[in-house]
Amino acid sequence: MKFLTLTFLILFSTISLAKLAPSKWSDLIHNSEFIVYGVAQEIKITDLGTGQAKYKIIESIKGKYTEKYITVHWSSEVHDQRVYEINTSSVLFVKKDSKGNYVGTSYGRSFWKVNIDYSNRENSYINLFGSLGLVQDTPESITEYFYPERCGEITDYKARKINLNKLIQYISESY
Repeated sequence: MKFLTLTFLILFSTISLAKLAPSKWSDLIHNSEFIVYGVAQEIKITDLGTGQAKYKIIESIKGKYTEKYITVHWSSEVHDQRVYEINTSSVLFVKKDSKGNYVGTSYGRSFWKVNIDYSNRENSYINLFGSLGLVQDTPESITEYFYPERCGEITDYKARKINLNKLIQYISESY
């Protein structure tokens, strides 16, 4: 009996500690049906953790998305991305699933929240840490490096960020 209990614990603790694997920039771009820049207008989350967010489209970056709004869906999986705040800007990398719903192209890395610089919108950027830090091979021409602060102290962790305008220009011209 102890053996069965131990086996059960090992199996299920390993599953719950699973981590996201890295993904490549080129796969994220090529596998996206659309890449759009928009602002979250409505959010619906179920008790199970699944949900959807309706975005007002500001700009279609890849693909010819012509509607004024797009609704993205997410699963209840622990590493899947969710949207929690309305009126936040994001770059969305999406494709249709088997049900015809728009979902993230790369599990856990498809909704890139934009940090808006209201004093100078040219300086708006996307931080690539957390699950977005697993997106590998971002083009050096649009990637900047910085050392983020934690509790008011500069860390020794070298993080990446991408300027929003450079990202839009790069994808628009390259794909």
